[in-house]
Amino acid sequence: DYDAPLSEAGDYTTKYNTARDLVQKYNPLTGIVTNPDAPEIREKTAYPSVSIIEAIDFSSILSSIKDSFKNSSGPISMEDLPCNDGNGQSYGYLSYCTKLPRKAGNYSLKIKGHIRDMAQIIVDGSVITQPYNKDGDGDKAAGFWGARDAEFLLPKSSNEAEGDLVIIVENMGRVNYGQPHNFKQSKGLVEGPILLDEAPITNWTMIPLEFKKSFITSLTDWNSYAGSLTTPGLYRGTLNVTAEPLDTFVDMSSWNKGVVFINGFNLGRYWSEGPQKTMYLAAPLLNQGENEIIIYEQYEAADAILFTDAPIFT
Repeated sequence: DYDAPLSEAGDYTTKYNTARDLVQKYNPLTGIVTNPDAPEIREKTAYPSVSIIEAIDFSSILSSIKDSFKNSSGPISMEDLPCNDGNGQSYGYLSYCTKLPRKAGNYSLKIKGHIRDMAQIIVDGSVITQPYNKDGDGDKAAGFWGARDAEFLLPKSSNEAEGDLVIIVENMGRVNYGQPHNFKQSKGLVEGPILLDEAPITNWTMIPLEFKKSFITSLTDWNSYAGSLTTPGLYRGTLNVTAEPLDTFVDMSSWNKGVVFINGFNLGRYWSEGPQKTMYLAAPLLNQGENEIIIYEQYEAADAILFTDAPIFT
């Protein structure tokens, strides 16, 4: 990948110094015009760790979302959802929900085409897909962007009547170059039918998880934290800043994959695969006093949020 002359925290890098020296060497005004001094590096700190005190499980998250869209002819892509004034969903996650008929044995689920971009499958509240494993099949494993026509064996429903099937699809971003899409990129389950025991599933309810600030700050279904949830979930803790806030880095090394929100602001995504293990948190995003930190973790949560005064890379 490519970097920049300044780091995400605004610090000078070797590339910056090299570019400055090169410009100075060939600048015809060197010695005639005096350049201003470079701005000072902002002070950074490592705040004390923040304990997770509350959590919301995934079913409660879905229940908190007002917008849901039903379609009887198959799944719809993020971009084609009739939301956001007709502009569809641009980012985040999309949950595809349907019912499983009662059955004595297991189900065979096939997702034709590619998943755009990563899927977690939940049956009756239990996640059946595994996290990304670069030492295994990597992105070619079922549920990830490199696999085509992925197949899953679903356990029979524990419900007496119909079971609940939820497929959470994450939009991991869009590329700005190359094949096969050349900017015409749709996210979600968009390339083919979804088959249950070889029969197409047509009735779907799509629930977008955009995690807008208005949604994050309106959450009320918090429960006391008692360890990592068995499904994706939201986790909350409070950072107390006693003096004027300083820049810092949120150390997500002990978490797996998800999104961090600071006082409702979407700070960004993290992933244990790296290469970055930390997220830059600028002082203006913090308040002197209490600061709410909410984390959407897709797999396994840690008991605390850590901070450091320098970035960490793998």
